[in-house]
Amino acid sequence: MINYFFFITLKTIPLFDEIFWNLQDYYIATWCFAQYYYSLVLRTFGILLLTVYRYITMCQEGSFLEHIMNSKSRWVLVVLHWFLPSAYILPLLCRQNVLFNDPKELDVLADKELISLANILSISFVVPAFTVCIFCYAAIIKFILDLRRNFNGSLRRERHVCIQMMGVFIAFALVMVYHILQYQFSLESNMGPVIEMRKLYILVSSFLSYVTPMMMVITMKDLRRKLNIMYGQRKKRAFVSSVAAVSTQNAVHSFVKRSTRKD
Repeated sequence: MINYFFFITLKTIPLFDEIFWNLQDYYIATWCFAQYYYSLVLRTFGILLLTVYRYITMCQEGSFLEHIMNSKSRWVLVVLHWFLPSAYILPLLCRQNVLFNDPKELDVLADKELISLANILSISFVVPAFTVCIFCYAAIIKFILDLRRNFNGSLRRERHVCIQMMGVFIAFALVMVYHILQYQFSLESNMGPVIEMRKLYILVSSFLSYVTPMMMVITMKDLRRKLNIMYGQRKKRAFVSSVAAVSTQNAVHSFVKRSTRKD
């Protein structure tokens, strides 16, 4: 969020136009181009780690892999989550031929070869991750179905999680389609459709980020009930406040009228 604020939101504020334009040769423009792909790889790898972790803890219970996952060395996963995406996009960060098109619009201009490379890197990471997630959740669903006669609370919750991940798979599919189209467009030109499609990436990226909370609201009755209670309490408080304000206003008007009559 901090990165998006500094390199996307501030870029649209007229006060910072000149700053971004003057510093574009100091990797500002390069990072404005590469940040989309870094964010994609970072979140995709995070989803992959969570999916594999869920598969190991459910389907490989008691195994050596589960012991490693639940040991004190779990901090290695956190380091790996941040290090691998950074190393993966180094071919994009080492390029200096990325510039802004205009001091006002500040749209990023990159060579066709660089755009094609960025989309190839994205597809090469997203497709294998998506495939691994499919196999992991297929194994989890099979495991749940095999134990459906002995359903307990944890298995029911895991079933809901599997349903929630369907939204993530849809988001993965949209991301793959987006980068495939970008790759096709980048073979022809680095202008026109490439820049317009880049504006749509924010929507695709937001869907990938927020699809899990939306699916949680859809599949979890307890969460919906708590949200309804919270929303109902807010409406009730707002109604009580408005009634109190109207009552106070009426009391003031009545007092003013009585004072006027006495005079």
